[in-house]
Amino acid sequence: MKTFCRLGVGQSVRALALLALLGATAPADGQPRLVRAPRARQALQRFLRSGQTTPYVAEQTTRTFDGGMAESRQILKHAGPRRQRIEYVAPPRLAGEVILIAGPRLLHYRPRPRPRIIEGDAGVADLADRARDLLASLAAGKVRIALVGSEVVAGRDTDIVEVRPGPGAPFKRLWIDRETGVRLKHETVDPTGAVIVSSYFTKVTYEPVFGPGDFLPDRLPPAPIEAHIPSSPPLGSVAEAQRLAGYTVRVPNLPPRFVLEGVWATGPAGGRGVLLRFTDGVNTVVLGQRRLPRLGTAPSPADSSVRSRRGVAYWVSGDRVYTLFANVRPEVLRRIVASLR
Repeated sequence: MKTFCRLGVGQSVRALALLALLGATAPADGQPRLVRAPRARQALQRFLRSGQTTPYVAEQTTRTFDGGMAESRQILKHAGPRRQRIEYVAPPRLAGEVILIAGPRLLHYRPRPRPRIIEGDAGVADLADRARDLLASLAAGKVRIALVGSEVVAGRDTDIVEVRPGPGAPFKRLWIDRETGVRLKHETVDPTGAVIVSSYFTKVTYEPVFGPGDFLPDRLPPAPIEAHIPSSPPLGSVAEAQRLAGYTVRVPNLPPRFVLEGVWATGPAGGRGVLLRFTDGVNTVVLGQRRLPRLGTAPSPADSSVRSRRGVAYWVSGDRVYTLFANVRPEVLRRIVASLR
């Protein structure tokens, strides 16, 4: 039996990414209607609202079942929708890895084979918007939900909710704490009914004690920071990225020797970021940008200060969050930042 796994962790980190799965077409006529939807809707609302804002510390086991069973164990520290930390404790080849969500930033510390931090987009949209989108999908018949049972998970009573986007597509089962709305277990199930991924809490406390640096990117172990470049082919142009992102993509003022090498749109619709990679043949500059996450009905407050460390700079200007990956001279950094304000 395999004893290692990293699959499924993204689902644990991004509970709100559930909604990406729900964007399928409406079920065809003749499909059996799922019953007990009112109670299922109430449980799902608890998950989308109080479940995301309730702080906790939990021990979690994640298993995948693709060509055999693979397993890993993590400690989850959750202080809110944009403050979450996952620490791997097993198996040995993954122990010591850390995934950190801090606002719009997602950082993955990997101590082996060489220490490094991979940074990408957390892709976190406004929670209220997510809840409205899901409820609208339910009202339009694009997804079906059902309360299919109950179970005790990590010593807590839960409601089991199935969320199905349509016939022939994978679907979700969520075990939702009846009191707090926290998702204590989830499964991804293929159309045949076989479980693909399962993550479940073995222990949880709702009176957590967090360390002063648990959610600070600068408190991760010292290591070079690298941009997460999507494995998909780059887009054809900045204009194509703008169309997918839904906003004007800002291009930095770089020294003339740099040329644009690749453009990618990252994250789900409604919260996409854009990644631009430039090169002069030797050096590489990678710029990430996305709209500011929203707090309630207003954008998050802007922080115009530029924080730079380990070859990465991070700042907010206007309605945009920027992350720059490059070891550049201070005057070049100031030139780039000034061109994007």
